[in-house]
Amino acid sequence: MMKEAMDMCSKVVSMKDSLSGVLDTKIESVTGMIGKADSTVDSTTVAGWNSSLASLSDLKAQLTTWASNMKVLPSAEEMAKGASNPFGDMSPDKVLEEVKGYMTQITEMKEKVSAAVGM
Repeated sequence: MMKEAMDMCSKVVSMKDSLSGVLDTKIESVTGMIGKADSTVDSTTVAGWNSSLASLSDLKAQLTTWASNMKVLPSAEEMAKGASNPFGDMSPDKVLEEVKGYMTQITEMKEKVSAAVGM
């Protein structure tokens, strides 16, 4: 069960990193459009970009907060070298249950990000 939890945790971290990169790229893109807007761009368009930027920044903050509260299992190699288990004495089935919850949460976040960036 711990191997399954470790593998799933690794996938969750990978998904989180990918979503973070997607959001960073889109935020940079929208920020660039706003910065390059001149008098030929109507105010409604700029307001839409600002709204998109606010939504993307909010999603990035949600992802960052979520990730900071997530317990990440070290790899088997790291544990063999003495890394501690952040779940402490929790039983392997409870650890797996919690990591499955992380997978559900990151999948929901992926759906939000996909909708926001048009993936």
